[in-house]
Amino acid sequence: MLTETIKPVSPNVICICINKIIDGNAKGKFYNCYSKHPVYFEEIVSLILQIEAVFDKINFPQASTITRSFFNDNTKALGKEFKKHMTPQEVIEQKGSKATFVVHVQYRQNSTWQGSVVWVDKNKTKNFRSALELLKLIDGALSESEITNK
Repeated sequence: MLTETIKPVSPNVICICINKIIDGNAKGKFYNCYSKHPVYFEEIVSLILQIEAVFDKINFPQASTITRSFFNDNTKALGKEFKKHMTPQEVIEQKGSKATFVVHVQYRQNSTWQGSVVWVDKNKTKNFRSALELLKLIDGALSESEITNK
């Protein structure tokens, strides 16, 4: 069961809903506890950047390094409390028309993510050691889905 795999009390749980795959590019939306509405993405790289922005905003999980940039970015909201608009249970109940992934990032060490991802459609769970490894897991799942749906 999904709720046994992902602890529904995690404030940083993310539900990625893939609704379209066009030329191998996943498009969809993701949900998190701190937004009333889904956040839309047009490509997988923007998905990662937008999720990272959510983690930076809530400062959880706390990053072990400061992100480097060519510009000074003082938009971090350290110490601020953010209102939850959805419970973690409501977040993980969302569904994508092509695929659904529930991501629980436990740590942000070495400028990347460590955690677990559940491919909801197949009820498969994998741990990942980096955001790149997470991308490869999602891409592999989407490739398998596309093959079986043809």
